[in-house]
Amino acid sequence: MFKKYFWIFSTVFYFAVTTLMILLAFTLFVDIFWGIGLLIFNFKMSSLPSFDTLIIISTICAVWALIEGTRIPSTKMTLIETDKITQPSTVVFLSDLHIDRDVDRAKINGIVQRVNALKPDIVILGGDTIDDKLPLIDNTLQILSQINARMGRFFVAGNHEFYRGKAQCVQQLKKLGFTFLENNGVALNDIFVAGIPDITTSAGSVDVKKAFHKSQNNEFRILVSHTPHNFKEQNCFDLELAGHTHGGQIFPFHILSKMYNRYLFGLYTLSEKTYLYVSRGSGQWGPQMRFLANAEISVIHLKPKKKQTKYFDETQIKA
Repeated sequence: MFKKYFWIFSTVFYFAVTTLMILLAFTLFVDIFWGIGLLIFNFKMSSLPSFDTLIIISTICAVWALIEGTRIPSTKMTLIETDKITQPSTVVFLSDLHIDRDVDRAKINGIVQRVNALKPDIVILGGDTIDDKLPLIDNTLQILSQINARMGRFFVAGNHEFYRGKAQCVQQLKKLGFTFLENNGVALNDIFVAGIPDITTSAGSVDVKKAFHKSQNNEFRILVSHTPHNFKEQNCFDLELAGHTHGGQIFPFHILSKMYNRYLFGLYTLSEKTYLYVSRGSGQWGPQMRFLANAEISVIHLKPKKKQTKYFDETQIKA
């Protein structure tokens, strides 16, 4: 009973705070726009939307954010053509699930079903999977054990696993059948997947070269780092997969997140032959809400190509 009332209270609280935050952003933008219009076009005060109108718009946006935060994420496809592989492969990347006591088990079950429907060869949990005391979320975590991947299931730790007790979190995910990647990697035919510790909490122990020391140059090498970073050891890998930023999660936090993180979401070019993909995350931290930063199930399609490697995004597909 207490859990039920706590969930209701937290939902109402977060909804109110998010509405006020969006209202503040809209008010500031309207004031700035009107101020510019006053100087350039001699706008009149009557041209401003009323405060009541802004409240209504902000509330509607908050409702939208709540719907976006609670629904099963859509799939975001990225196609990579490379001459380093001989057979097509599908990599599913789930970052920032942030499973806590408030997360709906039905949503996690829906994510797992959507992942399995993709028939992935490799599934990777990109960190911040666990975000609560383990006894309180054990039943929800067990759902992740139902994920199927032909070539293997892997994970790295994020900053929130560090906050919740990294050793216990790692052990729990291992019990669910996932292989832990930390300064090590695994060869999967012509693909090599390696992971490193989160740079925000374990910077001193990050060793990219060690993670790939068993890899071969002719393998397509994937680096999994919870936090996106432009590593100097770019000759060690072809593609970096990261999360952490949530794509801003709730506007206007996009602006602050971009100021703090060089890479916010999407595909980036690190060098001529090295690329970074930053997921907006499959869950969210704090309020189960998202505004102008939809959650995603990141799908990387690897396709053989005879010549040079090409990277590009496909149109987002909503299942």
